Amino acid sequence: IRCGLFDELNAVELLSIVSCMIFESRSAENLAPKMPSPKVSSALTEVIAIWAQLEEIETQYGVKTQREPDAGFCWIAYKWASGGSLQSVLKGSDMSVGDFVRSTKQLIDLLNQIAGASQKLRPVCKDAVKRIDRGVVAYLMGEV
Repeated sequence: IRCGLFDELNAVELLSIVSCMIFESRSAENLAPKMPSPKVSSALTEVIAIWAQLEEIETQYGVKTQREPDAGFCWIAYKWASGGSLQSVLKGSDMSVGDFVRSTKQLIDLLNQIAGASQKLRPVCKDAVKRIDRGVVAYLMGEV
């Protein structure tokens, strides 16, 4: 946030990148997932570079707190935020509706935390939350 990495991203691009910080693939395979846009791909490359720097510092001090960013939910979140139906968003993935709702809830939580931490990103974060807090997510939000 401090280095301005997210400043030029729109709501859908921002939530795609933020999704990489909350998601953990169930599969041990580390396949390169489809990226929604070159802008998202570039921002993710920068996020991974920052993560690598943090991991190096953690290794020096014998601590491990950060998981590598996982882009496994990036494309799904992007499609959902762009108005896709639940069926079209999950088509071709092995993600269940429950996992989708849980991941989306975590994404909403982190976007709200970022909105609280950054006045500059607050409007974009709020727009991002509006785009994904709909349909089955809004309906099941209190139950998950």
